[in-house]
Amino acid sequence: KVNNRSFNSKIFYLAVSILLVIISGFRGDFAVDYNNYVDLFYRYENWSFLQILSKNFMGYPETGYLVYQFLIKLIYNNPILLFVVTSIIIVKLNIDVIEEYFPYGILPVLLFMELGNYYSSFNVMRQILAASILLIGSSYLYDKKFLKYSIVVLIAFTIHKSALIMLPFYFILNIKLKKQGIVWFTIASILLSVFLPQIISFVQIFY
Repeated sequence: KVNNRSFNSKIFYLAVSILLVIISGFRGDFAVDYNNYVDLFYRYENWSFLQILSKNFMGYPETGYLVYQFLIKLIYNNPILLFVVTSIIIVKLNIDVIEEYFPYGILPVLLFMELGNYYSSFNVMRQILAASILLIGSSYLYDKKFLKYSIVVLIAFTIHKSALIMLPFYFILNIKLKKQGIVWFTIASILLSVFLPQIISFVQIFY
């Protein structure tokens, strides 16, 4: 029975993954960012690998994303493959984490679609690709393997710079808080969520 349940679980998640990849990979240009990524695909069409590496590393788009895009072009010079491969990576990494904790995860799959990374990836594809890569590093975070965790964060950083914020979280999430610390941490989290728009606006003045 256990083996049958495990097999059925894998079939369920495989079917869900295929369906989600088809929808997101072939979604077309109804999302705002779709044409932006098509434009990036053709804008760097004639760039060599060395030209990409010599580009400003901190510029837009990130060097790691351009390398990723360059490798896809070697297979098939059409942006549709970019969206399909990116969808496979995002769906695969997220569904693997869901499957690890939920044998039959209908509710977590729905949450992944509605509130998680799935629909968000239609518009902020690089950010969600980087976030999905960070999922690989979550096990290193739990096991306190800082070097391996740092490597994963830096790889995600080359796709989208915002991933770098997860590096200090290795130390923050491994702090053992006492009762008083938990209270202050909760208050700080609430204040951060309330004033997040103002904080973002302030940061955007300089960056």
